[in-house]
Amino acid sequence: MSIPKEAYQALESIVGAEYVSQDPVTCEAYGSQSYENEMGYSMINVKPACVVLPKSTSEVQRIVKLCNRYDIPYTPVSTYWIVRGALKREGGLLIDLKRMNKLEIDEKHMYATVEPAVVYSQLQQQAMDRGLYTVVPGGGAQVSVIGNHLNFSYSPLVYRVGLPGRRILGVEWVLPDGEMLRLGSLASNEDYFWGEAPGADLRGILRGFIGWMGGLGVVTRMAVKLFPFQPETPEPIGISPNTTLALPPNRMRWINIGMPSREALVKAMFEIGKSEIGAAATKVPVFWRHIAKAKTKEDFWESWSKV
Repeated sequence: MSIPKEAYQALESIVGAEYVSQDPVTCEAYGSQSYENEMGYSMINVKPACVVLPKSTSEVQRIVKLCNRYDIPYTPVSTYWIVRGALKREGGLLIDLKRMNKLEIDEKHMYATVEPAVVYSQLQQQAMDRGLYTVVPGGGAQVSVIGNHLNFSYSPLVYRVGLPGRRILGVEWVLPDGEMLRLGSLASNEDYFWGEAPGADLRGILRGFIGWMGGLGVVTRMAVKLFPFQPETPEPIGISPNTTLALPPNRMRWINIGMPSREALVKAMFEIGKSEIGAAATKVPVFWRHIAKAKTKEDFWESWSKV
């Protein structure tokens, strides 16, 4: 199934012929192949009939309005790391936001303004160059900062810096009808520095608990909080692909505590939080520890079988 010829020509006029395609090979590349095939998502995902790559918020608005005019289903993606956001209806348009990759950091006020294609590794490096840092979530350093803040953005470090919904500041949000909604301080001026604004806080609708996978429109620009980092720069160690950062031992170390019950664990974590100590706090299953220590599958099974 293809989109109407008139709609395709209109897309070309919006982004340029170079950045829109309905070539079957290109569309197949945007299919549902990923690690999540094992979870069954490939059974409900479909390949797009057309792919478009906008460069600006205004182009995204025009594309969304065009989809409404021609009744074309669409889905926005950034890094496309999470394919649960893939198209579910035949004849749909995939809006690939990878060309929207601007990153700006306000060092004085400790926040970053990003577009959808900016990933955590880029933001973290730029932040650390300025003595700041962000929370790299469980999804990893390769995921979109905006996409992750809208969907998950959880990490043991959330204990220290707050839940992801509270780290969202000013937002540019293209609604499903193509109109623009600005949240936070952007509601009254051009400054991204604050997430609060007069009236209801719509970040809860934008994000929900773990996000709507693009179902409530397209966020084209977002400011996120940054935090001060300790003075010593982490040193890279290891040989690729087994590399990591060595954190300064005079400031950071792991402390593993065994608790007699779940109730005791919950109480202890509350008390640690009240004392404002520690950078991260998480409950780690014994199973995970054996995975982390094992060098091979055989090591793991030998160790785990003794528990």
